[in-house]
Amino acid sequence: MTNIIATPGVEKASVAFTTNNAGKTPTSYTVISIPDNKTVISTTGSPIIVEGLTADRAYTFKVIVDYEGGALASAISTEAVTILAPPSANPTATISTVEPGDGQVKVTFDVVPDGKTPNKYTATSTPEGKTASNTDGSPIIVEGLTNGTEYTFKVTVSFDDNDDVTSAASVAVTPTASETPTATITKVEAGDAQVTVTFDVVPAGKTATKYTVTSVEDATKTAFNEDGSPIIVTGLTNGTAYTFTVTVTFDDDDEVTSAASEAVTPEDATGINDVEEVATAKLYPNPVRDVVTISGLQGNETIRFYDASGRAVLEHKADASEANITVSQLPKGIYIVRIGTKALKLMKI
Repeated sequence: MTNIIATPGVEKASVAFTTNNAGKTPTSYTVISIPDNKTVISTTGSPIIVEGLTADRAYTFKVIVDYEGGALASAISTEAVTILAPPSANPTATISTVEPGDGQVKVTFDVVPDGKTPNKYTATSTPEGKTASNTDGSPIIVEGLTNGTEYTFKVTVSFDDNDDVTSAASVAVTPTASETPTATITKVEAGDAQVTVTFDVVPAGKTATKYTVTSVEDATKTAFNEDGSPIIVTGLTNGTAYTFTVTVTFDDDDEVTSAASEAVTPEDATGINDVEEVATAKLYPNPVRDVVTISGLQGNETIRFYDASGRAVLEHKADASEANITVSQLPKGIYIVRIGTKALKLMKI
């Protein structure tokens, strides 16, 4: 047997050899390592791989050939080889996204363990050193942060061999307080047994599904829709003062309710013959085309114009004894001009 050549690998060796069988028929080939006596038997011949060898250790190898009839031939390699060690593991951790919330940040990351087994993941903030850990991996939510403060984060991955790897710092993000949905009544207009409520809604990222206006004084007086402002509440009692709230319902079943509106009083504005003339106030010209002047005021009245259906169509806050009010935008017809509990008739041409 000649030319036994061992080629080292990672914790193994390939042993190649040639045989001079001299007409004999080999039945098996055996390779034994020296030291450790790692033994491999094959029926296919050269080369034979011997595994389970110790890295950084020198080995020679003995080759034995079995022939039919029980004859043997053996030889030992003359040149020792040193077995190679596996390459060092090089795990990595990389932060992919950081998402700020209210007093918290969600840290999403990727880990390449490179053959190692992670057993803990920790995200740490800079500044303040706030940490959060788990054994499940990405993502990790770091809580207890200060809204308005800018943070970066690193992720440290610990492995079962007590090694660890830490990512580079993330981009900087700033937690902010969550915006709260709000509803605000901006206007309430009294009509004949009804009130029109106008309002603004700040949904703060939520989706509103229902808007409800309710009388504070009589909760049975309510109206709702799915479209938003304005909402008209009907069935009210003329001469009775009402205030209102708006409740907005969102698709997550959360709700927000406005503060109460100012008080308004529905009035019957359709009885032209029942109008009680204001003793001191006068309006002119009447009929009017563009601007009507109302004199004899106290200087702190609210003047409202109602059409023949009782719908409030115009409102003016008087702050002097005389008011000039543009009515050119109103359609032609008879209007009731109410000043407090008193009223005047006006013809628009």
